[in-house]
Amino acid sequence: MERLFAALEPLAISARRPTSSRQAAVLLPLWQDPLGWWLTLTRRAAHLKHHPGQVSLPGGVLEPDDESLAAAALRETHEEIGLQPEHFQLKGRLPPIQTTSDFEVHPFVAVYRGRPTTVHCTDEVMEVFHVPLSWVLDKARWQKEVWLQDNHCLPYWAAWFEDRLVWGATAVILRELAHRWSRTLD
Repeated sequence: MERLFAALEPLAISARRPTSSRQAAVLLPLWQDPLGWWLTLTRRAAHLKHHPGQVSLPGGVLEPDDESLAAAALRETHEEIGLQPEHFQLKGRLPPIQTTSDFEVHPFVAVYRGRPTTVHCTDEVMEVFHVPLSWVLDKARWQKEVWLQDNHCLPYWAAWFEDRLVWGATAVILRELAHRWSRTLD
């Protein structure tokens, strides 16, 4: 795992920065048990304005009181799935991505100490589930799909985990993690 963490961008560049897009931050919460490494994902509540019912990483919009983007990711993770920020060790970040809903999303990778017991906020999250990190890091799993919107073909990455489709911004972020992992193997 240390090779993967070394392939991440440093945390030092996680301060607020001016942008024309709304800023958001998400957390890739990793944890380990005797069976291996895991990543915790959520499925967004069906009534939400942006990306309802989609598989996502815990996170949300940068608030004025957040001291940094990393702090926003940790705060939102606590609000959405009940995991305390002090139980995480931040390891690094991935490049920000731009979403179709005009958010600039900043992903942070963190290790949770112990096995997480989540309590999700039903106003924001429909489901919390855990995915083997080996599933995420398998680049062959990610397929390029095409979405037709307003007579335009929009390519996107996607993969199925059990009966859940992982696509959109979450897939872009997870595929970037897999890409960085595969580069450490070369």
